[in-house]
Amino acid sequence: MSSPIYSFLTPVVKLALQVAYRRIDDNQLSGKIPKDSPVIIVSNHQNALIDPLLICVSSKRQVSFLTRASAFKNPVVAKILKQFNMLPIYRPRDSVDIKVANESVFEESIRRLCEGGIIGIFPEGSHGGRRKLRPLRKGFARMARMCLESDCDPFILPVGLDFSSQYDLNSRAILLPGRGFYSSEIGNLEMDEKQFYIAMVQEASIRIREVSLEIEDEASDKLLWRLDQIAWNDPDLIRIEDRQKFTDKLALKSEEQKIELKNKLKDYQKKLLAAERLDINLHSPQQSILTRTIVLLGEFFSWPLRKITENQVEKTKDPQFIATIRFTLLLIITPFYLILMLLIIAWFTSFFISVLSVSLIASTMYIRWKLIKSQVALSALSSKQKDELIQVRSEVEKLL
Repeated sequence: MSSPIYSFLTPVVKLALQVAYRRIDDNQLSGKIPKDSPVIIVSNHQNALIDPLLICVSSKRQVSFLTRASAFKNPVVAKILKQFNMLPIYRPRDSVDIKVANESVFEESIRRLCEGGIIGIFPEGSHGGRRKLRPLRKGFARMARMCLESDCDPFILPVGLDFSSQYDLNSRAILLPGRGFYSSEIGNLEMDEKQFYIAMVQEASIRIREVSLEIEDEASDKLLWRLDQIAWNDPDLIRIEDRQKFTDKLALKSEEQKIELKNKLKDYQKKLLAAERLDINLHSPQQSILTRTIVLLGEFFSWPLRKITENQVEKTKDPQFIATIRFTLLLIITPFYLILMLLIIAWFTSFFISVLSVSLIASTMYIRWKLIKSQVALSALSSKQKDELIQVRSEVEKLL
């Protein structure tokens, strides 16, 4: 099933994601997808709507995602979601007979797959902030068996997702496709249904874990999050395998060492913020007056958008939806905000001046956004600040 709206908006959403995130490593997802074959993408789920968006914009072929049925309650929203190839999937918490309720959804999914389509599914059933794969549900395995019964053999593609912060934009996102397999390689129709499902779930679990972080120790998971927040040794903590080795090493430390490290990191981050230093490079030069002026102008013009966003974020009860809310508002209200400014300036001046003015305003907003979490210095460090930061950094390095 090919949707014109999906095709039109994919490059728009891709550009918005590239603006919103400091870095996106998608590791050539399209190269892992067999051409013209039915494909079921199975992935870990950390970050609400951001997860399927990253997968969709990284695939050259359109992906139909199974989405929680509660999102389809509003008829208008339901119509929009269907234009984006999304299908409602019922969960036990929806208080319905999920086997009966999902029957038509599975039939439609099988039809799309056997026509060479791609179905995306998060078999954990819901999103979660922990970097630890939760038990997979059998929905994708059921689809695979139904496909085999219809004489098509879907390719199961595991995908690992990781974020330096699930709650913030302007962080780093990693999408890593794993070792895919055809359903017939793991199960066949001669197997009992239960055995088939168990075999498929076990194999998918193994292969998703190969391309995602599996941090058993919650304290180590939180320590990595703190280190990511200040871009600690950023070049060394990009690859999934390096991050896994690093957190495995953290997990071996005693509880007392973990607590001490957490407190030192909190202290270090406070000192960085107090010095208007959001990076770990203590020796980077102070930025020019021009750069500082652009950042201040960007702060000024971005204030209404930030205010609206923060008001909405404060209302959310699920932390994993924070990045989704921020991104959705960035994508929707920023263009309207700039168009409104264009019209206001054009009313008092001319269209040419308004276009030039809004272009400059948008540029300052973009530069401010990218500088605010990149490795730049917005102020000079005093000798005292530098000595304090170097001392705390040294203490953190010893604990690591």
